[in-house]
Amino acid sequence: MTRKELFFHLLENELSKHGFKYFKSKNKFLKKNNGDEYIIDYEVWPNFIQVEANFKIVIKKIEDIKKKAWNDEYVKFISVGRQKSYLIDDPGSATSWTDTEKNIKKSVSDEINFYVDYGQQYFEEKSDLVKLNKLLNANPGEELYLAYNPFQTIYLAIIVAKLNDHPKLSELYGIYRNIIENLNSSFLNRYDKLVSYLESSDSLSLH
Repeated sequence: MTRKELFFHLLENELSKHGFKYFKSKNKFLKKNNGDEYIIDYEVWPNFIQVEANFKIVIKKIEDIKKKAWNDEYVKFISVGRQKSYLIDDPGSATSWTDTEKNIKKSVSDEINFYVDYGQQYFEEKSDLVKLNKLLNANPGEELYLAYNPFQTIYLAIIVAKLNDHPKLSELYGIYRNIIENLNSSFLNRYDKLVSYLESSDSLSLH
């Protein structure tokens, strides 16, 4: 068994206890709940010296809205997600050494402890559409990397604002449009299509 095989074998043994299924070809663990997907996948260093986890969530309600707004232009990505290094206070400790069998066993233990201590709560909180609305729209534009990049994060922000009947929805549309225009105007077309769909869909609400 190679070091890589050992790492993922040991990790699978533990994460399966939490409902995750292992996908070998993608170095990925996936758990589904009510249509939502919770993903832990691993970036692997050359020669399997180190690994770093990514924590991703695909929220069905969010992605269904994107599909309807963009039709054939829709490409499944994520709804929420970040690399482990952005989720901890000490980014330098985000990677796990996997260069020896001893380090692999330690890294698996560290990864499981991180999931139990933090990852579970991250998945729960960041798939809560009410909490996402508060996080993203209390101070619009302050958090732009909840979904890896500003554009995906802004799409998420306006969708959860709509679903939560945000009282200043039109104002938010304008604020986020200005941010996108300043960052990269080539994303405006997609943004405008999403806004147009949200404005025309009166029935979209959590309430």
